[in-house]
Amino acid sequence: MALGFEPISGRITVQDGVYQQLRHALMVGSFDPGQVLTIASLAEAFGTSNMPVREALRRLAAENALEISQNGSACVPAVT
Repeated sequence: MALGFEPISGRITVQDGVYQQLRHALMVGSFDPGQVLTIASLAEAFGTSNMPVREALRRLAAENALEISQNGSACVPAVT
């Protein structure tokens, strides 16, 4: 997955950096509705472990920006 994410700087937490970049990518339409985002592929794209990605996805799901499936992956909801 080549999304062009920036490395997380040491000035913010890794989780916050992942959250901010994913939130921005969702806001500008970098993902298609229905696109599945896996924790492993995002962690690889960010160069982080799974935990910061998992927590960022949970935050975005709490904001209704993503839907979390049973297997832990996230799905971009359709825009209504």
